[in-house]
Amino acid sequence: MTTRFWRKSWRNSVKNNANMRWLCPCPLNNAEQTVAQTSLLQLFVWCCLWFSATGLGATPVEVLNDQQTQVHFKTHLDFLRDPTGQLTINEVRAPLHDQPFSNTGTAVFAPGLTMDAFWLRVRFQNQSSPWQRWYIRVHDMEESPLQVYWWHDSPNAAPRLLTPDPYFHYHIYALPPLAQGDHWVYVRLQGSVDSIFASLELVQQEARIHVNALLLHAVILAGLFALGLYNLLLFVSLREKGYGWLGVFIVFAVLEMSRYTGFFHHYLWVIPEYYRLYPVFALLAIASFTAFFRHFLELAHHLPKVDWLFRGVFWLFIASAVSLPWLDYGALVSGSGVILISCLTLLAIIRLHLIGIRFMPNLYWAFAVLMAGIIPIVVDGFGLRLITPINSTTLVLVVIFIFLLLLSNAQADYTLRLREQVASANAANKAKSDFLTTMSHELRTPMNALVGTGTLLRHTVLTPQQQDYVDKLDIAAKHMLGLVNDILDVARIEQRELILEQIPFELNALLHEVHTLCAEAANAKQLPFTINSRVPAPLWLQGDPTRLKQILLNLLSNAIKFTHQGYVMLKVHEETAASAGCMQLTFAVSDTGIGLTAEQQRGLFQPFFQADSSTSRRYGGSGLGLVISQQLVQRMGGNLELVSHTGKGSRFFFTLNFSLVETPPLEASPIDDDALPAHTQDLCILLVDDEPLNRFFGGELLKTLGLSVITVDSGAAALALLQQHTVDLVFMDVSMPEMDGYETTQRIREFASASDLPIIALTAHAVAEVREQCFAAGMDDFLTKPFDKTQLQQLLQRWLR
Repeated sequence: MTTRFWRKSWRNSVKNNANMRWLCPCPLNNAEQTVAQTSLLQLFVWCCLWFSATGLGATPVEVLNDQQTQVHFKTHLDFLRDPTGQLTINEVRAPLHDQPFSNTGTAVFAPGLTMDAFWLRVRFQNQSSPWQRWYIRVHDMEESPLQVYWWHDSPNAAPRLLTPDPYFHYHIYALPPLAQGDHWVYVRLQGSVDSIFASLELVQQEARIHVNALLLHAVILAGLFALGLYNLLLFVSLREKGYGWLGVFIVFAVLEMSRYTGFFHHYLWVIPEYYRLYPVFALLAIASFTAFFRHFLELAHHLPKVDWLFRGVFWLFIASAVSLPWLDYGALVSGSGVILISCLTLLAIIRLHLIGIRFMPNLYWAFAVLMAGIIPIVVDGFGLRLITPINSTTLVLVVIFIFLLLLSNAQADYTLRLREQVASANAANKAKSDFLTTMSHELRTPMNALVGTGTLLRHTVLTPQQQDYVDKLDIAAKHMLGLVNDILDVARIEQRELILEQIPFELNALLHEVHTLCAEAANAKQLPFTINSRVPAPLWLQGDPTRLKQILLNLLSNAIKFTHQGYVMLKVHEETAASAGCMQLTFAVSDTGIGLTAEQQRGLFQPFFQADSSTSRRYGGSGLGLVISQQLVQRMGGNLELVSHTGKGSRFFFTLNFSLVETPPLEASPIDDDALPAHTQDLCILLVDDEPLNRFFGGELLKTLGLSVITVDSGAAALALLQQHTVDLVFMDVSMPEMDGYETTQRIREFASASDLPIIALTAHAVAEVREQCFAAGMDDFLTKPFDKTQLQQLLQRWLR
């Protein structure tokens, strides 16, 4: 073919030099002499090339014999660029083709990153025995699509398309039995997602994948895949995001690393364009790697600005992964992503280390191993090759396997440390809640005496000055009792001991009561206060009216407190039309008060929060009202929201769902002083309490109702008294030394005469657990200290009829 090519070139040269008169005997002028000299020079050059082509051969020839087992085409590799990708094998091997092949001059063909198609050509002469089998191997192209043709240089010979053995490792093609003489191999390859870096060799022995390497690769990939699934199962079980992102990262890393083993190409059925998915797998692995380290390093807490950068990079990788199958140079994009996120993660770790945050040694070792493993892969993605032992597929897989194991171990250490921190925090919260509960109980005991003192003083003849003192005492006592109740509510909510009631209530009656309680404070500041209710009346709902009233009172009290001019308004309206026995209501408290800045709003629902350091001094308050209101609204299925502007006022609003009550309950008759039985002077009440002040004020308060009262200081004294006297009702303190109220009640129930005796629990523990224990011990009702006269009247009316 080469001889014919040079002959064609010679004929074209002669044809193009029509004035070659040096072939004629006529004399020549200067111009003609110049043309003749040029033509002679061309003839000399073409003759040299022709002798070179015929004697030495334009394409160097490798010789195969029985003594050889492997022939590498070191400098005998020709190439032809096919920018359009339209050339066929017959066009390429045609002798009249207008674009001749060029020789690489090296052992490899490396044009780098390109999407063009290329044809490689090698020529060899077979002198080996006919029974000897030979294989052509194309190195370093991995998943790129190839077409390999073989052609025997003989008359009427046609090129044959070779197909690889499915068990060969990537591009290894078996040649047919070779006859003596010259042979050609043409390889068509095209740039895809990776750089082009190809070399060819002939091998004599069958070149199937080595069994040991196959098993090792299978074990590594299977182990990594199992590790990824294990982390995903841990995520499902523990709900720890780190395990989820790590599992996703490992799975996509395994899919991307499968490109180096050929499993998906030769052992699984895949689409022809599957190679384009490898960079997608790489980018999804990088994205999950980014999310994992963002969570693992707790960047949102330690480095908020860096956290935003990691978020942006994460979504950049996701967008790139979605669009990459339709774009070129995927290896370059994924390689750039590896470099970017590796640098960002290392910088973040260094920054965290500098500010005093230390990590487990496994994390540092994992990154050291990762750098050693990914450098060859990244450099390869840019079209370069490192001639180092680390280029070995097995070594790269082992390095990545070690990295992921170390990373999984670091995640396990992180989770263990996190669980220890959570357990420590829970223990601290429980200790705090227990302390608040205990303090609530201890504060209620003197509060009972304080409230009782005010109540008893009101039943005496007072001067106007003394009456003013008693009023102020009553206000202070109620305020202190409110603070104690708030502290107890916080403890209940944190310990999840607060239980919401589900009882019928009439909404408009509740709103009327709220208006009555808040109107006095608003009138004192000359603030217009209105309730705008757009719900039908009467409207009976199922829920917890006490807690709903508490929420509204907290919001309205704050609105009145922080508003000096303008108005305060509570608006209630139906959010959606009632259907299927349900109604959705929105409650909104608006004011024209001092308002809140954006920074103040961020911490508003934190316990003990004040808008500024002077707020508590100027306006008072513990900062618990909004916290309790938010928690109660959330427990009811809503969310307390805020819209506020400094100097213009605030609007707190929430939406709740209620069940409609089809059959409203009968309204109870109001309680008054005359509601007790007429023969109260004949009734005897037993008061059991170990605190002298509680016995004194409790007894005196009962006497103001016209009752006969006997007081004892212990459970044993109560049992002794009941064996000798008959009483009509017992008020039993729960917390007493030696024999508490529970045991005393159980002992009383053993008396035949006391089986129907009403026993009312008296306790400063205002928690549901104590209430349940009282009923379980045999008590009939529950009264929380401190109590007032109205509460006593209600209980006595219920049990002394």
